[in-house]
This record gives sequence, structure tokens and C-alpha cells, in this order.
Amino acid sequence: MDITVLTLFPEVITSALGSSITGRAISEKILNLETKNIRDNAIGAYLKVDDSLYGGGTGMLMMCDPVYKSYLDVLDRYPEDKRPHTIYMSP
Repeated sequence: MDITVLTLFPEVITSALGSSITGRAISEKILNLETKNIRDNAIGAYLKVDDSLYGGGTGMLMMCDPVYKSYLDVLDRYPEDKRPHTIYMSP
């Protein structure tokens, strides 16, 4: 099974999933875990991925473009008829 995680913190994902049951599955080649850093598709010299909040308030908002371009980078590795399932998790 191949799993690709789009994240701003690939080392956190690799560290967390590289232990316990998932770590054993990775070492036995049952599970293939890959991380894709969203910041690789960031905008500008400062690799910006945060956008301004709309309507005020506090918190952070990710720009759509870097996330979408990262997603397309992953999809480009698969033929049209073998596209992977996608799960989008957001808080």
C-alpha cells in the first residue's frame, strides 16, 4: 500500500508513523510512506504558504495554490486510469 502525505512538516509525519505498528509495516515493505512538502510549491523567495484571513479573526489560513500544486505533482506520477484515492483532512 502506498501512502503520500502532503504536509508542511514531513519530518513530523515520518517520525510519528515510523514507529510502532506502522513502522514495522514500513520496514517489512507492506506500507510505503512518502511525504510531500507543500512548501516546495510555495510562492516567492520566502516560500510563503500562509494567506490573509478573510473577514478578520485570528488563526492561520493556508494558500490554496501551493496545496493544489503539490496535489497535482502527486497525481502526475500515476496514469489517468490508475489515480489514487484522495483523503483531504482539515481541522
